[in-house]
This record gives sequence, structure tokens and C-alpha cells, in this order.
Amino acid sequence: MIFGSNNGLTTFYPDRLSPNPYVPPVVLTDFYLFNRPVHPGAHAPLHKPVWAADSVTLTHAQSIFTLEFAALSYAAPERNRYRYRLEGLETDWNEVDNRRRLATYTSLPPGKYVFRVQASNNDGVWNQAGTALAIRILPPWWATWWFSGMAMLTTVGLAFSAYRSRVRSLQLAAARLEVQVSERTGQLLKQTRELQMAKDAAEAANRSKTIFLANMSHELRTPLNAILGLSNLLREEDVSEKQRSDLDIINRSGEHLLNLIDEVLDVAKIEAGRGVLEVAPCELTSLVREVMDMMRVRAEAKHLTLHLVQSDEFPVYVRADAPKIRQVLINLVGNAIKYTETGSVTLRLHAGHADHVGKLLLKFGVEDTGAGIAHEDRARIFEAFVQIGKPAEQKGTGLGLTITRQFVELMGGTIHVESTMGEGSRFCVELPAERAEASEMTAPGAEAKRILDLQPGEPDYRILIVDDERENRTVLERLLLNAGFLVRVVLDGAQAVELFDSWRPHFIWMDLRMPAMDGVEAVRHIRALAGGPEVKIAAVSASVFAGQQGEVLAAGLDDFVRKPYRPGDIFDCLARHLGVRYRYLKAPPASREEPAAALPREALTTLPAELRAELRDALVALRVERIAEMIDRVRERDSALGAALARCADRLA
Repeated sequence: MIFGSNNGLTTFYPDRLSPNPYVPPVVLTDFYLFNRPVHPGAHAPLHKPVWAADSVTLTHAQSIFTLEFAALSYAAPERNRYRYRLEGLETDWNEVDNRRRLATYTSLPPGKYVFRVQASNNDGVWNQAGTALAIRILPPWWATWWFSGMAMLTTVGLAFSAYRSRVRSLQLAAARLEVQVSERTGQLLKQTRELQMAKDAAEAANRSKTIFLANMSHELRTPLNAILGLSNLLREEDVSEKQRSDLDIINRSGEHLLNLIDEVLDVAKIEAGRGVLEVAPCELTSLVREVMDMMRVRAEAKHLTLHLVQSDEFPVYVRADAPKIRQVLINLVGNAIKYTETGSVTLRLHAGHADHVGKLLLKFGVEDTGAGIAHEDRARIFEAFVQIGKPAEQKGTGLGLTITRQFVELMGGTIHVESTMGEGSRFCVELPAERAEASEMTAPGAEAKRILDLQPGEPDYRILIVDDERENRTVLERLLLNAGFLVRVVLDGAQAVELFDSWRPHFIWMDLRMPAMDGVEAVRHIRALAGGPEVKIAAVSASVFAGQQGEVLAAGLDDFVRKPYRPGDIFDCLARHLGVRYRYLKAPPASREEPAAALPREALTTLPAELRAELRDALVALRVERIAEMIDRVRERDSALGAALARCADRLA
């Protein structure tokens, strides 16, 4: 581009323009307090111009100040840019253009700060060094160290004075109490020794009770396992009707003995703090019907009417400890029938809302028309081994209501009794529970069906039994051999470890209490061998402690079956872990047409009056052996009637 002028021609080449490389200096141009400029002076915060100052000190009252800054680049000053921050307050830069060359801060807390500002020229070349001003804000007098020190000294002085005064008063009181203390010291020492001795005795008793429960469980359940197991095996064989009747007596007697043992152990477990809940979905209405059907035979034997009154609110499915609820109802309804001579027994079912969200409050009421309970006996009936009424009428262990109360309290519920002498009694139980759905119910498995053998095509499963008790080994071995498994038996854990390495079983039934090497130690050794982590191992124990199951599973076992077991428990466990499929013996169709409760009363009229009276007395007293003896006598006169009564007895057991 060429321009003419009086002095000649001026030539301009736009393509030869170059960026401005000038790094502009940046300076602070002014300082304001409360929007008023501050001039340097002896009594001013600034002792020299702000552009020459390195620092400035402000009081806490000078809480609003402004700094003005400028870049010394005049090529195109309107395009200069700035960025600033106050270190100690800000971590990021505040970027502004040439029109806002001010930074204002208000109400800063006492402390030390550094104000930094940088600038760039019109082409964006920044002065990275910039300029800085140290700013110190003094604290108010009440926040200074000397004031804090004085306040602390004053507080300490007052506290010390109060302390001295209190010490003097305590010394006077101590002098008065010294005589009393010396008199009481001997008594306290004596009480302390007595309490320590009582504590040691209680702990020793609790340990002894726990050991007793473990030993009692093992020593009683182990032979019962053999008795019930062998009687079940013999009942499945081709035996005569008389032999089958004898086996039924053995089986019912064993079950009755097991129930008595469970009652005693249940009380001991709860008192030892070892009682636990086993909450699971259950069909509550079916459970109630089973209890009522079971009790109906006893009620009819005494010519009592048994009623069930259920409200519409009562749920069908709940999550609760079904075995404990069943035991509570059996005890209450059974006691009502036991102490009622004429009239009726009624079980009332209702449900309401509990305090907790999503909880139900199940309400059970057992009413009778018996003699009633005296006021002084109402608290005693829940104590262990306490029975009221005439001594001749007292049957059983006297633990039924004790177990009932402890089960109810363990489930978080309440129980109380209302009674009027000559009119009857009413036991009321309230239990919290959660509503469940039908889909949560477990379908009935193979436990009600008799297993013939393995289905065709099933592999040859190798099962190892580890048990030092010959009777238990025999029962389990015969049970598994009859079903078609390959079985080997060893006596202790050391033999199990040795045989595992050579035979490689698919499944191991492991007793926990054995000499030399116990079950848990044997499991640890087997798991460490090649193939050990894959084998399935289940414990077979007579322990009554449900909590031990968790300890056993944590030790490396896969499942837990408690003695005495039923055949279905063993086969179901194998099916769960190995996927075993069985062939079952179909139940005869006639069994559906012969329910135990459907025996007509007229059928008994053919029996002699004396035999009927003895049978009735045995049923009312629940004497299992006597009932079986009476049924045998009936069978001698009428085999069909004897068989029907035997089925009734089986159901009652």
C-alpha cells in the first residue's frame, strides 16, 4: 500500500507486520479502603506509594479494601488483559480485561495473604512474574494471644480457687466419713469375695451345663439314632404282621423318648443361652390344622369338643419359626384337653398389625371349660417341673408350659393366662411375624416317599462313612447300600484321610466326635489333598446346638445332619450336593381313604367295655407303650380294627 503526502510517498506492507513481543511490566497504581484512596503517611496503612510498597498491614476493622493495577504497554492498551488472586484465600486466577483493573476484598479473617497480579500486552504475551503485595490483617483485641492468655489465666485462677474451696469441704467430709468407711470396708471386702465366688460358681455351672448338653445329646441321640434307624429299615423289609406291630412299638417308643429328651434339652439350652430361632417361610394354617388333627383323637377319647375359630385377618403364609410355634400350640391345646373333663376346648386365631413396619402380630387363644387355675398358681405354672391339680392326675415332665413361655419369649412374643375357677382358663399368645407368599414355600420333597433305588443311568456314586460307633455305621451303611450306592466305612479321621487318597469318594458322611482324629481335623487334612476341595462332606452329629452348624460349615464342611435322622434327611442331602435322582415306591391308593381321624366311633362298640375303658385311659394318659399293648389286644379280636387303630396311633406319635 502506497500513500502520497507533501513529503513524498509512504509505503506500507501489511504482510510484514510482526507480533508485539514486549513483555509489559505490571504495577499497582492505587489502594482504597472503603472505596477511598489511601495516601502514604505515618498513621496510614501505607508508608510509601503502593507501587513501591512490599507489604501493608490492616486492622480487623479495615475489612473492605481495593487494589488497582495497570500494565505498562501502550501499543494497544485497550487490549491488555490481567489476572490476579489473593493467596491464602483463592487458588484460581481471576482474569479481567483493561476495563476492570480493580480487585476488591471484604471481611477477610485475620491472617497473612499475598496479592499477585499478572498482565499481558495486546498480543497476549503475559508477564508471568507480575507483581505482588503482602497483606497482613491483624486480629481484634479479643482474639489476640495476650487476651487469650489472660482469659486462660483468669479461668485457671477461678478454677483453682473453686478447687481449693472444694478440697477443703471434701477434707472436712472425708474426716466425717472416715469412721464409716472403716466400718464398711470389712463388709464390702466380704461381699466382694462372696460375689466373686458366686460369679465363679455361675460361670463354672454354665460351662458344666454346656458340656452336659453336648455329652447328653451325644450319649442319648446316638443310640436313639441306631434304634430308630434299624427299626425303620426292618419295617421296610418283608416281615410278619406281628413283627411289624412290634417294630411299630419300638419306633413309637423311640420317638416318644426322643420327644422327652428334646423337652429337657430345650429348657437347658435356653437357660444356657444357646437357644436360637430358625425363621423360614411356612404355611401357618396347615400347621394349625395338623396340630388340631393330632389333638382331636385325645379330645374325642375324653368326649370333648375341639373347636377352631379363625378370623379373616389370620395369614396363610408367614416367615416364622414353625417348629417352635407348633410346639407351643401342642403344649397349650394338649394341656387344655388334659385338665378339661367336660365341655370343649377352643383354639382362636387372629392377626393384627405390630409396631414394626411390615410385621404381623399373630394372636393365639386357647380356651377350655375346665376347673380353672387358682390365682396363686397362675405365676407358678410357667416354672419348670411345676404341676397343679391332684397328684394322681399329674402326668409328664412338668416342662410343657416352661418350654412354651421360653419359646414365646425367644420369638419376641408374650404369653399370659386368664382364668375363673369353675369356668375354665384362657391362654393368650402374641407373636410377631412377617407375611410370606405361596411362591416362597418349599415344595414337598422325597422325605414322605420310600426310596427304592437310584434311577437308571445314574453314575456309581462312591460314599465314605466315617464313624466310630458301630451301630450308627451299620444303619447308615445299610440305608445307602439298599439304595444302590457304593459304600465304604472307616472308624476315625486318620483312616478317612488315608482311604480318600486311594478311593476318591464323591461324598463323605463325617462324624464329628471320634478318637485319635476328630471330624473337623480330618476335613482339614482332606481339603488339603488333591481333589479334596471338590469332594462333598456332610457332618452327622448328635449336637443340640443349632449354632454349632455355623461353626461346622465354617470349618470346611458342606452340610449338617443331626442325629437321629430320618432316611429322607440323608437322601435329600445327597440329592442337594450330588444331584442324585431316585426311584420311589408309590403309596397304595387305599391309604388316602383311611385317614386316622375317620375311624367311626361305632366300630369300637364291638369291643368289651373293659378293653374300651383301658384303651381310653391309655390314650388320655398318652402312655405309648400301653396304647400299643391295647392295640395288640384289639388286633387279636379284630385285625381290621386293630390296623386302623395302629394307623391312628402312628399319626398321634
